[in-house]
Amino acid sequence: MAQTVQQRLETLRKRNSENSSAINKDLYRLLCKKDLLSACYQSIKSKAGNMTPGTDNVTLDGYSENVVEEVISALKDQSWQFKPVRRKYIPKANGKLRPLGIPAPRDKIVQKGIEIILSAIYESSFSEYSHGFRTGRSCHSALRSVRMSWSGMKWVIEGDIEGCYENVDHSILIGILRRKIQDERFLNLIWKLLRAGYEEERVLKPSKKQGGVASPVLANIYLHDLDVFVQKLMDQHNVGQRRPNKEYERLRGKRDRLRFYRGTDGKSRPRPKSEVSLHEIRRLTKEMRKLPSKEPMDENYTKLTYVRYADDWIVGIIGSKNFAETIRDQIRVFILEHLKLTLSPEKTHISHLSLEGANFLGYHIKCGKAGIYSGRAIAKDLFGNSKRTVGWQPTLFVPMDKLVRHLSDKNFCTSTGFPLKKKGWIVYDDDVIISRYNSILRGLRNYYAPADNLGTSMNRINYILKYSCAHTLAAKHRTRITTQLRRNDSKSIKVLLNDVPGRVNPWDFRGEKGNEISLEKAFTSFASRTRLLSSDKCVICGIKSGLEMHHVKEVSL
Repeated sequence: MAQTVQQRLETLRKRNSENSSAINKDLYRLLCKKDLLSACYQSIKSKAGNMTPGTDNVTLDGYSENVVEEVISALKDQSWQFKPVRRKYIPKANGKLRPLGIPAPRDKIVQKGIEIILSAIYESSFSEYSHGFRTGRSCHSALRSVRMSWSGMKWVIEGDIEGCYENVDHSILIGILRRKIQDERFLNLIWKLLRAGYEEERVLKPSKKQGGVASPVLANIYLHDLDVFVQKLMDQHNVGQRRPNKEYERLRGKRDRLRFYRGTDGKSRPRPKSEVSLHEIRRLTKEMRKLPSKEPMDENYTKLTYVRYADDWIVGIIGSKNFAETIRDQIRVFILEHLKLTLSPEKTHISHLSLEGANFLGYHIKCGKAGIYSGRAIAKDLFGNSKRTVGWQPTLFVPMDKLVRHLSDKNFCTSTGFPLKKKGWIVYDDDVIISRYNSILRGLRNYYAPADNLGTSMNRINYILKYSCAHTLAAKHRTRITTQLRRNDSKSIKVLLNDVPGRVNPWDFRGEKGNEISLEKAFTSFASRTRLLSSDKCVICGIKSGLEMHHVKEVSL
């Protein structure tokens, strides 16, 4: 990639990080750079969906320098038009269907260029509470934020924006973009993207669409105003401190008096006639560690905290339920009046974090045990340091019922968790079958590694997948299940558990700050054998002109 494009992107990033109100111009010319579009192709070419045709029945197969020149020519004379996306529906957890748009693969390259430019401009200004589709952030970083900052939360507002990607008001979005972008050609291109429409059952329908490379960053830009609004609510209500816990202060005063007379603070004093018991001092210290130092139910103390991942967000609240309802209504009014969106009535509700808990990003979150102190004196924080706790720390749980139901929907087990054979996989080789089961198990263990009930929950998942694999292999070879469980060859089922890594510290984020990927590294670290557009000859026949990149899908049996 040419140094000038790298420098331009890096300049955009630095300029907007140093000045949040900076105005950006001449972005369309940057998008038309051949080196940028070539890098966009390199970054998306290996994704499996690129062999899925859009409404134009074209894939990335046969991509060449001539295609790049055609795209650049269409962009320069502003004749480039995005194809309507092909709409497909996928099932949701509540039984409904989620609309998903499949754009034309070559449109993805231009969208990727738009996404790179917008990310360079807006990434530094996004809120620290936003975790969806951002570099260095993920579901785990959002959950880590909950673990670190939700101690003592009483109520939680679970929010979900209904049809967020579909119902974005295009005029409002362009107005938000105009605050930092003064390039009409670039904005007109985004208008074309938003108005491309979608095709459903061979019928072209206008405007609304979901899916595409640029959709996540555009959604984050659109919802950034929500983050700013909730931040203002936090600044407004996060004031004052809890009053001291009277029982805790009473015990501390009594212990300090005993320490004073005994001289345990290192100073020599005359002791009273009766000896002060060291056992009593230790008993009082142990009782103090079971109590919070501040009053957890202080009605005059309020606090808000907030986490958002894409269109799913939660607000933790210390205060009364009426106060929580007020905050929810203020957020609902802001979203409706300023963003022209609505909250989903099914998924937006207020729950008691100790009694009911909350569901967020596939986890069940609770905080404390309904006002009952756990009595655990010492715990470990995210960095392995010891600290005092009284049971009000957030806990993350694997929702086993939902997980088993999901495996049941995929025909790995019954609704009660009894393992079944995977009929569709019987035709594959043994190592392919075991590899597929292994990948599912490894993925679940990796995602739920931060869960507090990982051990007990994964034991059941291991059982379901192991015996489902045994059922599948037994049906393939027409043997008993026990025969497959006893195999010791290289394709035995024992590989299923041996390949799964043990639990590592899921909260070890101390090295993250130094692991940021620079634009130069992201755009130049491609495998040499697939660096098509900079190659001088074909790797198969050796021809030096008319080079094309061909993609081969996995062979299905």
